[in-house]
Amino acid sequence: MALSYSSASHSPLPPCASTQLLGQRQRQEDSLRLSQFDGGQAGQGLLAVVCDGMGGHAGGDIASQLVADRFVSSFLAASGSVPARLQTALTAGHEGLIEAVSERPDLEDMGTTLVAACILGDALYRVSVGDSQLWRLRQGCLQRLNDDHSMAPVFESMVAMGEMTAEAARHDRKRHALRSAITRNPISKIDAPPTPEPLLPGDYLLLASDGLDSLPPDAVTNALTQANGDPNRGLEALNEKISKQSDPGQDNTSLILICVPEQTGASADKPAIAPKPASQGVRLWPAAAIAGLVLVLLLFLILR
Repeated sequence: MALSYSSASHSPLPPCASTQLLGQRQRQEDSLRLSQFDGGQAGQGLLAVVCDGMGGHAGGDIASQLVADRFVSSFLAASGSVPARLQTALTAGHEGLIEAVSERPDLEDMGTTLVAACILGDALYRVSVGDSQLWRLRQGCLQRLNDDHSMAPVFESMVAMGEMTAEAARHDRKRHALRSAITRNPISKIDAPPTPEPLLPGDYLLLASDGLDSLPPDAVTNALTQANGDPNRGLEALNEKISKQSDPGQDNTSLILICVPEQTGASADKPAIAPKPASQGVRLWPAAAIAGLVLVLLLFLILR
């Protein structure tokens, strides 16, 4: 699925697309959303959201859909700075889930993760809860931008300190247990930087549920480099690699790929290095002349 932008957009938005794989699960518990929004004087923005309903709990699909819908609708209706709007949207999604649980006690254990990326101009704003992922590929280097709220980083830290073997950490059944999620309880961990990260021409942003974990990072990098600026092509490459894994435990996988154009009109108009105003060079000459006169006067006095 690709997002069609309004012709009324005052600023160029990067191409983006989304896809979902069922994997070996009986139902799809992931939800994803793409939406254009009004960023005021900054122009039009792009909001991308992935929610992964908690597997093994009743209502995972309901939780992810409800939170994704509430998050997007609240963000679009909110005012203020982008970080404030993201926080408002997260609160609305959480409150919506709590309301649903109060009406359906049989779903009291339902919950979901959330990762949201918001692009406005050349700035990336984000918020996440849980283990859903936000990756950036820049000049061939793949980097995860958001925190992982599963037990995986805890185990990796234990391995680094010699408290656990790498083999034990890799196969521990609690590796994917969540330390934070959107449930009826207070959210224990939220990753929401107050300042944006700059985007560069040629950046790729990938939002994903944890079904992507079946691929090693180098396979993800290889697939994204095949995009050549076309998000649909990049997602096709990722889907093909995931399918070839033939993992009997393959989870639902939801992906959103955003491709920042290699060169935008705004960046093309800006020189790589801003030229100095001509007046800056002129101001140095009077100072140099005065220093020279002082030196000549000192030499004259000494040699008298």
